[in-house]
Amino acid sequence: MVVYKGMPRATAPERAHMARVKALPCCICVDDQRSPTEVHHLVSGNKRMGHFFVIPLCGECHRQIHQISLRCQQLLWIESNEQLGITRDWPASKIVPRSVA
Repeated sequence: MVVYKGMPRATAPERAHMARVKALPCCICVDDQRSPTEVHHLVSGNKRMGHFFVIPLCGECHRQIHQISLRCQQLLWIESNEQLGITRDWPASKIVPRSVA
């Protein structure tokens, strides 16, 4: 099990819950699942909500949901900057120099 940035290790009940969720089919491609199910932690305010707040996603959907989320954030950021009259490119890296931010 992967330990996430500063999040406490899962307790026995949390691990049992995540194992039960992982046994479910992907909640997006239920009938046409092509890879094993993984657990996806739900996020609120850019923070994981906890180990009980997970949904079952196959590997493909899990990676796509992260890409879609990032793309939606990028589009909203671009639109907000346009409304403010700011011309700025989306950074190529998560590490942005303070002078650009």
